[in-house]
Amino acid sequence: MKYNNTVVLEDITFNVHDREIVSIVGPNGSGKTTLIKAIMGFKKPFRGSIAVLGKSPSAIMTTGVIGYLPQNTMYDMKFPIKAFDVVAMSCFAKKRFVERLTQKERNHISETLEKVEMEKYAQHHFGSLSSGQKQRILIARALAIHPTMLILDEPATGLDAVAQDSFYHLLGTLRDNEGFTIIMVSHDIGSVSLIVDKIACLNRKIHFHGTPAKCIESQETMEAVFGKNVQFLFHDQNCETCIRKKC
Repeated sequence: MKYNNTVVLEDITFNVHDREIVSIVGPNGSGKTTLIKAIMGFKKPFRGSIAVLGKSPSAIMTTGVIGYLPQNTMYDMKFPIKAFDVVAMSCFAKKRFVERLTQKERNHISETLEKVEMEKYAQHHFGSLSSGQKQRILIARALAIHPTMLILDEPATGLDAVAQDSFYHLLGTLRDNEGFTIIMVSHDIGSVSLIVDKIACLNRKIHFHGTPAKCIESQETMEAVFGKNVQFLFHDQNCETCIRKKC
């Protein structure tokens, strides 16, 4: 990938399997969002190819297979919109201006809110929700298009430790109970290691692709991606908030 003839990504090779949570981790400016944009078809590589479910990104994006949560979701905190209506936006994207939601669609939205444990907030003003609750609503909006894959760009940004643990637990539930494949961008390898199946360490190149434990054990990888003198904070083995007891 290039920006203004400057190479920002090169020698990128990795696979994501069905029902996996894979986190692309790396420092700021390492190319994480650029790689996501390439997978989504928003950026085209100057060399090589990308396949999503055996098809080109541009072909797959019209099928509704991918639910996407961008890094910066802009919204007016004072805009009078309910959480239910935020999720409904994904349904209206395929409707003409005068069309209304069908009862089937309204039921689906309610079921989607249940999946993210936000059904009781359906009629709450979106701007009044906490950061963690807003993220759950935005995940519900991505789920409402019936995807099989979720792509999340720094979804835990701005969440406190408790909300972050709760959010990662939700992602694990979506994988285990609903069968979702999830690609998630993060700069915090210590947090995502609790929930993900694989980690892709990126800093212009993919320096490692495998299990979190093997990644963290590799001092060479850590220095190549994050630099020297890197320290990580992990949960204690007896911590009840650890996701899937992987810590």
